[in-house]
Amino acid sequence: MPNQHSSGKGLMVGLFAAAAAAVLAKLNIAYLYEINWDEFFFLAHVHDYLRGDLRGALQTFHVHFFGWLAGMGDETDQIVAARWAMVALQIGTGFLLYRIGRRFFAAPAALFAVLLYFSVRNVLLLGADFRADPIATLLLVLCIERVLAFGRGHGAPLAAGVTAGLALLITIKSALYAPVVGLLYLVGLAETRERALRIGQGVVALAATAVTFGALYLVHKYSLGSATDAADMATRAYGKTIGSQGFFPRWGYFADSLRTDALFWAFVAGGLVLALRYALWPGLLSRANALRLLALLLPALTFLFYRNAFPYYWGFALAGPALLAGLGWEYLEQRLGRVGRLVNRGAAAAAVALILYAGFAIPFQANLHTQRQVLEVVHRLFPEPVAYIDRCAMVSTFPHAGLFMSTWGMEGYHARGRPVFAEILRREQPVFIIANNTQLNIALPDDLRRRYIPPAYDLLAEDLALLRDNYVHHWGPLYVAGKRVEIESAAEPAEFEVSIAGTYTLEAATLEATGVARIDGEPIAPGEAVTLTQGMHQLAADAPGGYVLRWGDNLPLPDQLPPRKALFTGF
Repeated sequence: MPNQHSSGKGLMVGLFAAAAAAVLAKLNIAYLYEINWDEFFFLAHVHDYLRGDLRGALQTFHVHFFGWLAGMGDETDQIVAARWAMVALQIGTGFLLYRIGRRFFAAPAALFAVLLYFSVRNVLLLGADFRADPIATLLLVLCIERVLAFGRGHGAPLAAGVTAGLALLITIKSALYAPVVGLLYLVGLAETRERALRIGQGVVALAATAVTFGALYLVHKYSLGSATDAADMATRAYGKTIGSQGFFPRWGYFADSLRTDALFWAFVAGGLVLALRYALWPGLLSRANALRLLALLLPALTFLFYRNAFPYYWGFALAGPALLAGLGWEYLEQRLGRVGRLVNRGAAAAAVALILYAGFAIPFQANLHTQRQVLEVVHRLFPEPVAYIDRCAMVSTFPHAGLFMSTWGMEGYHARGRPVFAEILRREQPVFIIANNTQLNIALPDDLRRRYIPPAYDLLAEDLALLRDNYVHHWGPLYVAGKRVEIESAAEPAEFEVSIAGTYTLEAATLEATGVARIDGEPIAPGEAVTLTQGMHQLAADAPGGYVLRWGDNLPLPDQLPPRKALFTGF
């Protein structure tokens, strides 16, 4: 017996050390791994709120928790700091999963399930991204833990309802967990003889959910001054993410995971078979507990129909299903003797190896250095915030002009079928473009655009022509407001239209354009600046030649080489 106790203690120490390795890997990922476009967009909501520009009240409640990020440096610094906060939330999620697991298994099995959850590559790399998912996951796992803790009082139901309401405020996709919570409650209702108590607890939980969501939503909406219609947005989100999707819309990502996360899926599949067995013929688990574990599997079934089951979603969807891996461990430990114990320890060692590789090698290759470099250049060129265009509000501390150019955003843009940038330029006056997707690389020739951009996701021809006419390339992925003007005859001034008012510097674009020119009759030499209003202007010169008007008073050209790597390379 002393030897068995020592062995069990050593096993727990080893598993805790493995979990600590996962935490270190996640901290390294948070500091180094390439930032996803959604993270910049999530951060931009915070700065929109601080400026008083936030208009959407649904799925923006997080802005009340992250105002402190504004004092943390540039956007990359802010997202790294926010990611470290998300790592803390994921540690909390792991702790809650362990507590839930202890209701079904011995401590090593519960801890192994948490370890396997963190070994899933998409969970490890993206589970602590700065987005809604880590926040909602913690709240929903806490809700589940409280539902399982229903006793004779109403404290646990109240806590379950409050956390569910908060999760819905953070992201409406938290509703995908409703079947899990509902089934867990029904199993508990069927299991107890105190039906009236359980029904009352269910009413308390539902009421707490509704009151928490409704009250805090109204407070949040009031804090914005004005907001878009939440009901309309929720309806459109349902139609886009669930109502109009085919079967298994993100099968490609799932197929990749079957290869990279084979260990996780093998244990979950084994746990699923065992849970089904014990639901019919109780053994290691009671029938009720087997049904509870099967209920926890339900979020994984959302892969079959949920449009946005991108890799960042996996941490949200696999938290509950991961606990089935604990049942696989328990069976091997209890029923297969020494062989089973060897398999379990080998699996734990393999999980650590997967975590160390994904947590340290991959971020080294796919790092955020290029994004940091571009943002440093932007802030040097534009020390004060100005409006700009990009795909995702990458310069989150500046006011973003234009649309969010995700696949969803571009599909909506094409569905509307009308150009938008003429109004955006007139109203928002964006001074520069960051070409952080191929669509905004306005210098890319048309034949290459057709090769690399599906027509359903490219800019409309009118919008592309407008951007090409109003911006000139400056450095790397940066374009600034500007005009190219060709003087074909000294006797005939060239007319041009300025969409973005401001100070512009005249540059000679051809060898012939060396003398003094005239803008609206006022003499100006190359290298001199002029203030131009919106509208039509004239440029005249004593000889034919090409000129460029570039925004700013001799806007400096950065001295470092532009990055060769794309700003976003995927998940």
